Amino acid sequence: MTGTFATADELVAASGRDLGTSSWMSVDAARLAAFTRVTGDGGWAGGAPGTLVLSYAAASLAEVFAVPGASMGVNYGLDDVRFGDPVPAGTRVRLRARVDDLLSSDPNALLIGMVLDQQVPMEKAFSGPRVIADRMGGRFDVGAIAAMPVDDFVAVCSERPAVHRFP
Repeated sequence: MTGTFATADELVAASGRDLGTSSWMSVDAARLAAFTRVTGDGGWAGGAPGTLVLSYAAASLAEVFAVPGASMGVNYGLDDVRFGDPVPAGTRVRLRARVDDLLSSDPNALLIGMVLDQQVPMEKAFSGPRVIADRMGGRFDVGAIAAMPVDDFVAVCSERPAVHRFP
């Protein structure tokens, strides 16, 4: 079922809300063969690379939510996507979407994202505050960050994947 929002502000107001899931899509042999032909990336031994599965996300978003009055939308990326192994052919996948407004609701998170944006691609920079918040128990608390020993904060930022240029 598609959640419909009259405006982008209404979508943002749904912050923290799980928007639901898309229908199941099969990682079938025909899709895998087509993907291999288009990308030339055929070294996945009977499974699908994560990039194929990730491409389903864009196609699935319209099933999960819509903002009919919007003239356009910008996808700033997906957070915490990891594929350690090929996805076996025959696997079913679906998208689960959630509204996250940390950057618009916390000026400090926006500021940190802007500072990071000066040195890394924007999509990576503006995901930094969310990664830090998740690693610190779900809240982006600058007071708690300021009170942390430097080595502890470096450890938070260095955890893989690193927030920014940490070894």
